[in-house]
Amino acid sequence: MGIYQRNLESYDESPILTTDAVTACFNCHTFVNNRPETFCFHIRPGKVKEIQAGMILVRGGHALRPNTQSKTTPKPPAYTSWHPSGLVAAFSMIHPKQCFRAVGSEIREVLDYDSDVAAMNFQTGAASTSPAIADPGRLETFPAWSADGKLLYFTSAERFWDGDHPLAMDAIDTIMYDLMCVPYDIEKDAWGEPERILSAAATG
Repeated sequence: MGIYQRNLESYDESPILTTDAVTACFNCHTFVNNRPETFCFHIRPGKVKEIQAGMILVRGGHALRPNTQSKTTPKPPAYTSWHPSGLVAAFSMIHPKQCFRAVGSEIREVLDYDSDVAAMNFQTGAASTSPAIADPGRLETFPAWSADGKLLYFTSAERFWDGDHPLAMDAIDTIMYDLMCVPYDIEKDAWGEPERILSAAATG
């Protein structure tokens, strides 16, 4: 597996990172305003203890490793969305599990036993979250900024189990996510009140 870049004029292709260099899971990568100068991707080492999970930020041709983990943001980042300013990135903090079915066309399922949304502020160098995007009783994930950066959209589902409960995997076919949005003030680095835009219970 690898992340590659391609010159659209010459069609020349070159690797950014491959599993030949790093024995780990990595793929989630996202760019500021779809431009190549600034982007990030995430590494999940699994059983490879020598590799630390986290975010890799590439800016100005240099790779950096911002510290996204704190008491309020303990899990590694995934599924990132850049604020259009390029100064803040929202990301999911997930605890995923895989289920392999014995029969059927979709033999692999992924379920988040736990997930919240957080944000990395590259001006302050700190990651943080808020009850508006990280309710302990909900599974929040897949953040996406509005074009003006004033709203953050995300999905949210009820979390009706504790920890790594086996019931979570049994319920994989019944978990439904609402579409939410929450105002964000980049000047104050402050969140408003979340609003449900589309209800899974209402739509089925």
